[in-house]
Amino acid sequence: MNPHGRCAARLALVAAMMMGAAEGPAAGARAKVPAAGFHLYLLIGQSNMAGRGKVAAEDRTTHPRLVTLSKARTWVPAADPIHFDKEVAGVGPGLTFGKVMAERDPSVRIGLIPCAVGGSSIAAWRPGARHSQTNTAPYDDAVARARRAMADGILKGILWHQGESDRSPQAAATYRQRLIELVRRLRTDLKAPAVPFVAGLLAEFPDAPRAGTATINDATRRAMLMLRHAACVSTAGLGHKGDKVHFSAAAARELGRRYARAMACLLQPAREVRLWPGVMPGARSDLPKETFVNERHRHVNTPTLTIFLPPADRATGTAAVVCPGGGYGHLATVKEGYKVARRLNAIGVAGIVLKYRLKDYGHPAPLQDAQRAIRTVRARAKTLGIDPGRIGIMGFSAGGHLASTAGTHFDAGRHDAEDPIERVSSRPDFMILVYPVVSLRDGVGHGGSRRNLLGPKPAAGLVELLSNELHVTARTPPTFLVHAKNDGVKVANSLLFHEALKKARVSAKLLLLETGGHGFGLGVNGGPPAAWPEQCERWLAELKLLKAGR
Repeated sequence: MNPHGRCAARLALVAAMMMGAAEGPAAGARAKVPAAGFHLYLLIGQSNMAGRGKVAAEDRTTHPRLVTLSKARTWVPAADPIHFDKEVAGVGPGLTFGKVMAERDPSVRIGLIPCAVGGSSIAAWRPGARHSQTNTAPYDDAVARARRAMADGILKGILWHQGESDRSPQAAATYRQRLIELVRRLRTDLKAPAVPFVAGLLAEFPDAPRAGTATINDATRRAMLMLRHAACVSTAGLGHKGDKVHFSAAAARELGRRYARAMACLLQPAREVRLWPGVMPGARSDLPKETFVNERHRHVNTPTLTIFLPPADRATGTAAVVCPGGGYGHLATVKEGYKVARRLNAIGVAGIVLKYRLKDYGHPAPLQDAQRAIRTVRARAKTLGIDPGRIGIMGFSAGGHLASTAGTHFDAGRHDAEDPIERVSSRPDFMILVYPVVSLRDGVGHGGSRRNLLGPKPAAGLVELLSNELHVTARTPPTFLVHAKNDGVKVANSLLFHEALKKARVSAKLLLLETGGHGFGLGVNGGPPAAWPEQCERWLAELKLLKAGR
């Protein structure tokens, strides 16, 4: 068949699906080519994913580009109830999710794969496990139905809402690890290793508090942070239908919209751009080859920006250049870069990960890269949908040293520069420093970071120049710091910087953790560090950086 014939056949197949055509023997005999424009979403979990809300006229209204896989495994126009786990199935989040995703991109068709089973615990979502209430095999059935659907389209995401059946202390204690295993198993069995996964938190109805809910939600949050291409959605403010268990129809629709926002965020492609398109300052050709192994960069020779933008309807106009740590010897690019950027996207902030030069170059190369990063984002702000006055810098460990250096050693740009990017200011508008190295002085600074940045015998004056607590002024940006008291990078780094900020009357918040050690990233392992991302979010909100416009 020529290319035009294949295209026509594919279009005919998709058209048949959109009309809800049943599969006959002839259709089953044809080889199917998954349609790139047919996006599939697997809906799994228990009753609040299946839906128990009362069906109204709006829930019976179909969308011309939205279908669902019926119990008989045929494509039919989507209308609630789309699930069929029990006779009480009603309005859930799936239909609204599908409609929102269809409206986001008029060029695609959306196919929902409903597989939630009311009353199922996470133990039922394993290969070979059966759910006695419904006499079904939730995991096996979901995989089989997804594979059937994937013959026609491309799996773009998985939605999960479950946990009500696992709130006992014994079940909740292992929930995080079992959820991680479920996601990894699904991705393996469906041969979709990077498919986005969005988990909904359990509702905490004010008039119906349930023991164990907070534990399950904490486990879900941490599981999603430990996984790549994963997120969770809040159920805050959503009401029940009167039974103190299931979401009302209105709440289920709103939850569907929240799922769509989170999924769109994960589907938003990141793009990498070279920081120095021309010849970068101090360029060398005699260095080891740059590598990316075990989610870490080493021997960086080509600095880049990896740009993660939030969906347009979530964007606040705020951006943060993210500097991963690694003692100036490597970069923890995924843990303290890409995952952080996605977390920023969830609150409407553009996360822009800086891959900067390291000990192979030493000072001033990392600072040049950080300053260039801020200038680049500011110069391209309009194109990126960013407010040029809301561009911050964020750093972890030695990345915190680089960020605090950029926040204390900046300039207004060279107005006569040939390169337009060099004409704009390198001053960040805010800083977020997470277990940062700030000082390089003896007794405070981190020896490894100093040695990698300045060499074994620093030139006179460099240690003081790059001990950033000594260079705070009234022009230093507002700063959020978080540090554990038992960190191997001495907490004095943050204490001294915070003291200097307050002395200069710069807005600052220091979150001191009793324990946590070093390198806790987004706090996915729980304990005191788990609270810092939300506290930082509140700080950003206080600065009015999480609202669109100024």
